Amino acid sequence: MYFSFKYYASVALLYPALQATAGPIPETTELESIHAKRAGVPRKRGLLFGSESSAQQTTDSNLFTGSTSQVAWASNYGQTRGGIVQYIGLNEPDVSQTGQVSITPAAAAAGFKQYMQPFAGKIKLGGPAISGQGSLAFTWLSQFYAACSGCTIDFQPFHVLTSSGASVASSVAYIESYTNQAISASGGRPVWLSELALNGASTNDKISILQQVMPWLDNNANVFRYAYFYVADLVTNNVLNTLGNVYNTYT
Repeated sequence: MYFSFKYYASVALLYPALQATAGPIPETTELESIHAKRAGVPRKRGLLFGSESSAQQTTDSNLFTGSTSQVAWASNYGQTRGGIVQYIGLNEPDVSQTGQVSITPAAAAAGFKQYMQPFAGKIKLGGPAISGQGSLAFTWLSQFYAACSGCTIDFQPFHVLTSSGASVASSVAYIESYTNQAISASGGRPVWLSELALNGASTNDKISILQQVMPWLDNNANVFRYAYFYVADLVTNNVLNTLGNVYNTYT
């Protein structure tokens, strides 16, 4: 599970409780309790929940099981449910719009040092999850790393948003290119594609895109994890829909 706090104030409020509980936690994930580790499964593919209740998250997570399931973990935005094993502090800090952090790299680095660095070695720490706005995002990230000297950053999260109306081939090429840019910008750290959003694509196009992109991500040694944006698009009436079945089992 990871937590993306939109403001460092939220981290400050939770900091005492996290400090008390974040001992030497093994790198396990929520879905480990649902199905055991399976040989040959890359364990990169996961579930990204939004505003669903904890009960609904559990119900939906249970759908992604079985001997052919490739889904290995689940995450949500800021709902403390215990078992914290990865921790992301900022969501799209490079974006200047309502609902995002819009914070300078220097301020983000100062917040990281104050609120996240104390957990180094106890849980896995991710850098700020940069947006999918290209060179602006990577420039922001470069400045953050320059300001965050001495910070322990175990992995680098990033988002990819394809363009509405783009062809399947263009979308696949863009996702792979943007991921490679994130890898280059991460300073050798593994990357986590924490939001893969296929904007405006039809269900058939989404299936075609995922069938090409997921094996590429699974076989990319620099990719730590990835998640489709959101689980709600994969489930209909508490049953995996066609897209959900592809996401769950396709290799």
